[in-house]
Parts: sequence; structure tokens; C-alpha cells
Amino acid sequence: MIDEIGALKDILNTIQSPTEQLIETWQSPVGISELRWTLTQPLTGAAWAISASSGMQRATAVPAASENCRLVGNNAWSVAPTIYNTSTIIKKIIFEWVMQLTNVANMSNVSTFFGFTPTVVSTRTTNDIIGVALIGAGNALQTVTDLGGVETVNTGFGETLTNRNNFRMEIYRGHVVFFLNGTQIADHVANLPDQAMFPNFYILNGAGGASTPAIGVVKIYPEFIVRN
Repeated sequence: MIDEIGALKDILNTIQSPTEQLIETWQSPVGISELRWTLTQPLTGAAWAISASSGMQRATAVPAASENCRLVGNNAWSVAPTIYNTSTIIKKIIFEWVMQLTNVANMSNVSTFFGFTPTVVSTRTTNDIIGVALIGAGNALQTVTDLGGVETVNTGFGETLTNRNNFRMEIYRGHVVFFLNGTQIADHVANLPDQAMFPNFYILNGAGGASTPAIGVVKIYPEFIVRN
């Protein structure tokens, strides 16, 4: 019996400890894993839940007008594009996810943000972030790196955010490279923060109405060999 208890403790410690990679396919029959994710639910809108679309599992919520919701990882990742070098074990980190935004025009361009953030409560207005945001009346995509409040941004990619899109960030020494559906759209070489960061999907709606963020497969992993 003692051996069985010890084995069970080892299993639980393994499940709850950070791992060298994250792959989230939303296949759990009991819902979104609280060991991996912390959820901020909309005040009155539909709560985060797992749903399927065209055979693809995803996490969705429906915040109402002027409401917010958040899906944030519980584990921090070492993101250090100005520090990675031959003396660091990690040479590169890759963050990739699938996302579809319904009624994206109702989302706030000021606060909505998707990517790596230094705290679990960060938004678009927080310093030292790496990811994508929204800009303009039509809610176009914007790539963002921020160092102490000074930003590098790019936009004008011709995307359709209401479609299902694949987002990818490759972070290595001196670069944060952004991809959309397999095509490189930006390479930021300035204002690159070095932080322990959390994967963070944060949505705030304006007064215009509800929106539906749908977060598909999420993958985060480091590389230990320089490939660029």
C-alpha cells in the first residue's frame, strides 16, 4: 500500500509540474484542465467550454458587451531573445496556436491581446509583452513587442480574423518572428523583453455587443539547437 501511495504521488507531481513543452488539443472529457489553465469567465455571457467545429476541438467563450474573459497558462516560460546564446540551454522558444474570432469588431483594440505576457493579469496595455493585438476600426491584426513601454509594431497583413487562422511566434536571439498561416509577416529586432512569461489570451469587448473567441490547438516548446 505504501508503494502504491508513493507511486500515486509521483504521478501527481509529474502532472502538476512544468514540462519542457505544452500541447493542448482540448480533448479532455471533463473540460478545460485547471492544471494547465486559469479561466476568467464573462460576467453574464457564456463561460469557457470545449466545443468542436469541422472536427477541430477548441476552447470558446462568449463575453457580452463591455465584458472580458481570459484563458491564461499556469506555467511561466523563459522568454529571453536578448539573452539566448551559447551559454544558455534554451536557444529558441516557439509559441503556436489556432484562433478564430467571431464578431471581432466588438473587441477592444485597447486591451485585447494574444501571446506571451509577464503576469497572468496582463493586457495589451502592459509593458514587456510579445504577441498580437488588434488595431483600427476594422480590427486588423498587429504584431507587438514591448520593452518597458517602448514598442515595435507591424500591421497590414491582409488577414481575415473571422476565419480559422494559425499564429506562430519564433523567439530566438535578437528576433521575434511572426507567422500567419505559415507565411512570415513580421520580424521584430528591437524592443524585445526578457521575462518569464505566460501564454495569455485576453479579450475585452466594447459596448457594441458580444464576441466569440475560439482558441484551437496550442503548442509551446523550446529548442536547444540554433537553427537560424
